[in-house]
Amino acid sequence: MMARKSSGGFGWTISCGFHILCLCQYMVVWRKTCLGVAVWRILVSQRDNPHRFWYAQADGDFFGWARAHASGMEVSITDPDVFVSQVQGPNSLKILEAAAGALPEKFTYFACTQVELGGQDVVVTRTGYTNELGWEFYTEPHHDSDALWAHLQRAGAGLGMEILGLDAMNIRRIEAGILNAGSDFNETTTPYAAGLGRFVDADKFDFIGKAALEAADKG
Repeated sequence: MMARKSSGGFGWTISCGFHILCLCQYMVVWRKTCLGVAVWRILVSQRDNPHRFWYAQADGDFFGWARAHASGMEVSITDPDVFVSQVQGPNSLKILEAAAGALPEKFTYFACTQVELGGQDVVVTRTGYTNELGWEFYTEPHHDSDALWAHLQRAGAGLGMEILGLDAMNIRRIEAGILNAGSDFNETTTPYAAGLGRFVDADKFDFIGKAALEAADKG
């Protein structure tokens, strides 16, 4: 299954030269008093420059949140105009192998690397929003997106791949119990009320919202 969607992806002094394997993380972000926003997608870190990160998300105003808290810091936050799509389902890795000629080395869950798809270097990650086996790819401004999609369609033609939209992805997300900002929680929700309390490290050094979380109802 392929679900096409746009991303509010952006990064701190972002560079898209992912020539080495890197790792992704899912993150939860909260305001001073509540959950507020969440990083839905990934955090991509370039190991050759630990000061550069690529945040990609869907719902929630993390872009505004990050810019607000960047005040007084030596940091640049920009939007690289990247669109995220995903190939999900039991044959998804077979489709990637057919499209790239071979699977990337050590392409385990949360891995991130760059592969050649139809003559174009494309960032791919072992992530998804469906709780299925799958991967995502990132279309950047310099890519020929029509050629990229045509190449992937040819690779998946004999493997049962269908092009589906956001509704299909959201149905699978709901079935899997994956939360969505704006519909499953909002700016009044605490991580505990959203069932995300296990991700709160109360022993961690001071962070935004720590005092409010310590006083919040954890029942």
